[in-house]
Amino acid sequence: MGRKGQIATSCRSTLQSARCPTRHELAVLPYPFCTYPLPAHVLLFDANRRLKHESIHSSIWQTATPPETFYRIDERWHVAGPELTFLQLANRLDLLELIAIGYEYCGTYAIHPLSGKVTYDLPPATSTKRIERFLTQWPKVRGTEKAKKALACISENSASPMETHLHMRFSLTGHRGGYNLPKSLLNYEVPLNDIARRIYKRGSCRCDIFFPQINLDVEYHGSDHKAQLASDSARNAALQSMGINTLVITKRQYDDYMAMSGIVRSIARMHRVYLYEGRTGYTK
Repeated sequence: MGRKGQIATSCRSTLQSARCPTRHELAVLPYPFCTYPLPAHVLLFDANRRLKHESIHSSIWQTATPPETFYRIDERWHVAGPELTFLQLANRLDLLELIAIGYEYCGTYAIHPLSGKVTYDLPPATSTKRIERFLTQWPKVRGTEKAKKALACISENSASPMETHLHMRFSLTGHRGGYNLPKSLLNYEVPLNDIARRIYKRGSCRCDIFFPQINLDVEYHGSDHKAQLASDSARNAALQSMGINTLVITKRQYDDYMAMSGIVRSIARMHRVYLYEGRTGYTK
């Protein structure tokens, strides 16, 4: 039910005695939760309080939960937090989908689950450390091991779905469809020196994907990026003055397997890394 959770429950102070809500009670949930299609997925702590109804799918959770597991949305309702949602999605999604969800939860954008509309410049819903801390509390819960595998592949600070897909393509191992390039950082902030500030007129700039070992900034430019060309030129010149090269990847190149293969292999050569044929090439 939304970016920060999939499962609604009655208020935290009465979790142990919470009953299953009626369809009428679901209809008056606070916005935007009332707009989500039924059936609703409800979490209960007592199997005797379940109701059989086509509008409601109830699950029983008999393990003690810390208070931060749920987010309060009004005096009656809580919604599962991103960490619990991530764990439960491990039982519904394949590994690549779960990894992408983790990038989103630990990034600064959100994809609406119904419309697919993307909202940008949001604070991260959670972090890899918070998810890791949450998962260590449920070693025997179904989905925990898969969630841990996905978590090991997730990087923080992605600002868009395309940055997520590009970084996954760069970083995932060959058997998961990626190129397994050396470590890179998403939206890494580079403080500019005096010369660079005079060129770019700013104190710092962010790199979409930064490879620290070779001082390489990889920028993704979508089809709507033409208006920023003048600013990009000054930005790239400022980085160049500090010994940081910029490589631009367009949507057309991203969609072209051979073009992407050539770009990735050039990055690998800069790292003096050899890519094995036939074991690489994550595609969206």
